[in-house]
Order: sequence, then C-alpha cells, then structure tokens
Amino acid sequence: MDTQILSKVQRLLALSKSSNEHEAAAALAQAQRLMARHKLTQAMIEVTSDEPEAPAEPVHRKHEPLHKSTKKVTWKGRLAASLARANGAYMYYRGGDIVLVGRDSDVATVRYLFTWCVRQVDRITREECEGESRSYRNSFRHGVVRTISDRLHREAAEARQEARAAAPTGSSLVVVDKALAKVDARAAESVDWAKRNLNISAGRRASISDGGAYSHGRDAGHRVSTGGSGPGLPAGSKSSGRLR
Repeated sequence: MDTQILSKVQRLLALSKSSNEHEAAAALAQAQRLMARHKLTQAMIEVTSDEPEAPAEPVHRKHEPLHKSTKKVTWKGRLAASLARANGAYMYYRGGDIVLVGRDSDVATVRYLFTWCVRQVDRITREECEGESRSYRNSFRHGVVRTISDRLHREAAEARQEARAAAPTGSSLVVVDKALAKVDARAAESVDWAKRNLNISAGRRASISDGGAYSHGRDAGHRVSTGGSGPGLPAGSKSSGRLR
C-alpha cells in the first residue's frame, strides 16, 4: 500500500500499546477497513479512468520468511494464511518457515498485521492460560486464531455489501462490481503464481489436543477485533468460555 495509507494504519495500531483493550480492538478494525476501502477506491479509479492503466505490481515469492522455525507452528501458519487471504497474498510452509507470495505492498501489509496479531494472541494467552499446560495453551491459540479468521471472512463480505449498497444508481453499481472483480483478480494472481511455480501439496489439518482449550480460545478471540461487527470484551475482562 502507499506510504500515506501505511502511516494511517501504523497510527491506528499504535493503540495496541494502550491498556484499554477496546481501543486496541477498534484500532485493528479500523485499519482493516481502511486498507479494504483503499484497494476498492484505487480499483474504481482504474476502471473509470480514460488514462492507460499503469503496469501492475509484479507478484513473486518473498524469500525472507514471515516466520522462521525448525518445525511448523501451526497456529501462526493459520493466522498468516487468514491475513494473506484477506490482503491479496498467499502463504505456504517451507519446512517450518512461513513464506509469503504476492505483491510487495500486500506482503508488507500481511507482515505488519501478522506481527501485531501475534502479540495480541500471546498477550491474551498469558492472561487466560496462566498455569496451564503447553498443550492447553497451543489449543487455546488455535481457537483464538479461528475466531480471527472467521471475523476476517465476515468483514470482507460486509465490506462488499456496504460498497454495493452505497452505489446510488445502476451505473455506479456497475463500476463497484467491476472494481470488486479487479480486486478479486489481483488477489487470485498470488494463488495462481504459487500453483504454477511451487510444488505445494495440500496440508494436513492441525489436530486440536484439547477441545475445551480450543473453545476457550474461540471465545477469547473476540478480544482481537478484525472488523466493525461485534463488540470486544470490556477492558480487563476475561472471556466466559473457559471449559474444564
């Protein structure tokens, strides 16, 4: 994304340092919406402009891993995959490393949000799982990430609905639909590139060793807001979904 939008996102996410969880959650919600609107606005300008379209930013593999590890950290992989899908990139494992495919601007976005979300997941895990086993904490993290992933998917759908609902006339709606199609096509290019250039097999679904911890994490995951719908918990509150 351009530097002006990135600066706005960084200012919003700086609230993650706040002791008020509502402010941190609202910051991520606003940041994700800001980036989605920016992409749609740019696409609408392109489909309505009479000027020749600028050369597209190339899609390629980023050789510097998003996360380095000797073995797969599956909850981080799921988080990276969700953020990549939401922002037009593609994630895969290279050994234990998490690697991204996409345009430089999209990869930079995923890197920034991934770092922010990992800190949030680790913070919530410390608060909710004090004294618990490693297996419990890992299942809990998977639950948090599942909630984040679900809300990212819902946020994307709602952003599309809002864009189409805001189009006042038939011709405006056509422009919005063309812009959405362009955004989708650009996101698909990262997946297509990976299929053509990488020997990637379908990954196995990570097993959850503690269903209660997973449910606890899914409930606590609402404290990391990724969209405008659904409130987080009040500051200082623990989730109520802990199962024993």
